[in-house]
Amino acid sequence: LLKIFSVHAKTYGTVGNKNNELGLALTGCGIDDEAKYIILEMGTNAPGEIAALSITAQPDAAIVVSVGYAHVGRFGRFKNIVKEKLSITKGLKKGGILIIPEYLKEFLPEGDYKVITFGEPLVSDFYVTETRRDGLKMFFETNKGGPEYCIHHPYEHLVYNSLSAIALAYMENIPPSKIIKGLSLFEMFHGHGNIEKTGDIIILNDAYNAGFDSVSEAIASLHKVDISPKYAVIGEICEIEGYEEKIYSKIADMAETYPNIKFYLCGESYKKFKELPNRLIFDSKELCMNVLWNIKSGIILVKASNKYKFWEITELLKSFTGGFLNAL
Repeated sequence: LLKIFSVHAKTYGTVGNKNNELGLALTGCGIDDEAKYIILEMGTNAPGEIAALSITAQPDAAIVVSVGYAHVGRFGRFKNIVKEKLSITKGLKKGGILIIPEYLKEFLPEGDYKVITFGEPLVSDFYVTETRRDGLKMFFETNKGGPEYCIHHPYEHLVYNSLSAIALAYMENIPPSKIIKGLSLFEMFHGHGNIEKTGDIIILNDAYNAGFDSVSEAIASLHKVDISPKYAVIGEICEIEGYEEKIYSKIADMAETYPNIKFYLCGESYKKFKELPNRLIFDSKELCMNVLWNIKSGIILVKASNKYKFWEITELLKSFTGGFLNAL
């Protein structure tokens, strides 16, 4: 969103991960008075946080990109997470625009705002009609016709997330050529899925954060990438209290769903699962790191909650010399 609008006009937005109460205040202190657009990210890990941020910001337009099971241990139920995300309408200006995935439409709170949906084919206002892969790039077209868009990343869910940005750009009458250019400039933040290449290894560095949905989506995309061999080094997830058994079982089962990926599951939560030809279990990331030197080529997804410092794995992979890797 920030890249697209920056191509069109002077735009100021949230830098990094400053999406809580303090982060919003710090971002607000640096607003460029000459900016035509101000784009603010709002996050939550406890009930009431998004409503408070929205009331402070008073946005003209609001986007809910997706709702998953991140922080489900803090909210108790999926419906509570939905309620929290949609509380962004609390501060939305009268007659403002709310852009949401189609599946959230049934949960909308009352209010004076215009709703635009994306995602679900045929029933959403914006949806993808065609996709294709070219290496680590995703190309796609939408129901609005016009050009083919491109995202320089293999994560397929980024294509669908980008629909929300495209929808708002359309509402602002931003030309398709500028949308194309903005999307081409998009890069994942360090540790949030950024691509790092070293020697014959490609690393998807997603070590900063993890929820079940993001793990599932990343692995599904890895499965479709036309690069082999494929590896998924997956650690543990924070803030899922009460849902550990269900979530870790689903992650472990992915090895059977995606036999073309070799899984390295790291942490105490995976000890109860049996090893398979494509699923190895490690009590800790340190034990896992001891065997990573066997990987000589391919693509490696590294993903866990930041608490577990899986960035140490990505740094290890980049540090090998004299073998198969060269430090960046």
